[in-house]
Amino acid sequence: MAPELLHSARYGLEKGVPSKEADIYALGMTVYQVLTGQWPFYPKRETEVVLAVISGKRPPKPENVEEIGMTDVVWELMAKCWREDRTKRPDASQVLRKFFIITGEGQTVEVAMARPDVADNRTSVVSENQSSTTVSCE
Repeated sequence: MAPELLHSARYGLEKGVPSKEADIYALGMTVYQVLTGQWPFYPKRETEVVLAVISGKRPPKPENVEEIGMTDVVWELMAKCWREDRTKRPDASQVLRKFFIITGEGQTVEVAMARPDVADNRTSVVSENQSSTTVSCE
């Protein structure tokens, strides 16, 4: 759970209300869990995790990063998702573009991804050809 949801007053919020920024924080934790096969902060208990998060701690970088596919680029993306200042976290379109680059699919995205809410981005150049949409991520 994002720090601003756990200790809202500290972040100038009236109460911990779910937000897109909190969802991005959670996405970073989910990617960590998928790649490592362990809960973030494992083996800490829930109370210890809450205390760690509100004190600014984040999960440690695993030692077996190459084995599990956690490249420096992936780690950097997760760290950005976990930024203390929620306004400094990437938004969903930025995370999606980075995933396309990481997976090697940053150049060609199937037509399904041409939805305006996904592909409409000022830093992307979108052009259509016969069966796909090309997105150049800068």
